[in-house]
Amino acid sequence: SAPQYVCRNCSYLFREPCRFMTLLLGAALMVVRASGSSSGKNLQRYAKRPGQYNSTLNLLGIALKLLTGPMDTIAYNLAPQSTLAPFCISLGLLFDFCAAGRMHGDAVSQQDVAAALLIVSGTALCMANGAKTGRGLHNPPDLDMLTTYSVLVSTICTIPACAVVKLRNVAGQADALAHAALGGILGSMTLVAGKTLVSRLQAPDFTVLSVLPYCIVAALVCPLHLFVLNRAFGRHSLVFLSPAQGALGLLANVTTGFCLYSEVPVSTLGFCLGVALLLMGVVVLCSKKQVKCASRGDPDFVQSYGEVRTQRLQA
Repeated sequence: SAPQYVCRNCSYLFREPCRFMTLLLGAALMVVRASGSSSGKNLQRYAKRPGQYNSTLNLLGIALKLLTGPMDTIAYNLAPQSTLAPFCISLGLLFDFCAAGRMHGDAVSQQDVAAALLIVSGTALCMANGAKTGRGLHNPPDLDMLTTYSVLVSTICTIPACAVVKLRNVAGQADALAHAALGGILGSMTLVAGKTLVSRLQAPDFTVLSVLPYCIVAALVCPLHLFVLNRAFGRHSLVFLSPAQGALGLLANVTTGFCLYSEVPVSTLGFCLGVALLLMGVVVLCSKKQVKCASRGDPDFVQSYGEVRTQRLQA
């Protein structure tokens, strides 16, 4: 048997050296993922400054988001998701908050930090008390269940989508929250489409025709998700958008996991407490008054692109 290295203070980590090394490797991947994703978001926001649009930087930001996305799946196969997910979210928020003032002139208040801490704590509780088993890739939902899910979620998406259209010329917390909600739901739909597509590719009765409908769904949902995120990054501060979208996206994912993949929390009380902290973090963000702030080299710059557009339309 493999030798055991037991440490009094860190017995769980060092009981098996391989476990500790995979945890370090998973954490390193999440550092790369968080930094790359944050860089992509900030590049998209910086590229869409009012009157200074830069398509090259915008495409580079989208490419970074796409390239770093699959690292989640790789890291979660190396180390527990309950450990890595809160770590990644915390790093991402830290990077976004540090870049907010230097790149975009967005002020980070104590209320923003408090909301971010609530969301990170809620994420940690949800992951620690969430489901440990479920259907998995080898036992995906049947076609009837997926059809019902698609109709239901598409109907739910119309609420934030209508809000986005209604508020297209108006800036504010409502518009940012609508973008965050729509982005979170579409992100969850993208995850379901990807998992379903992979399960169909691994099925014994795999045929091109059997996979084609899932490819079409993924080809429709993924670009729409990227479009909503890109539009949101150009209109609103990442100080608000990143934690709000992270919280609402996590809620959408755990709801989908429960409904489609029978992922039942191991501790209902702890899981509900985590959800409550997530919602509290979003409420704290929404209760903040939106303030205008100047960016270096652009005295007319304000926190939201929608405000500039509204001012120009009124003029």
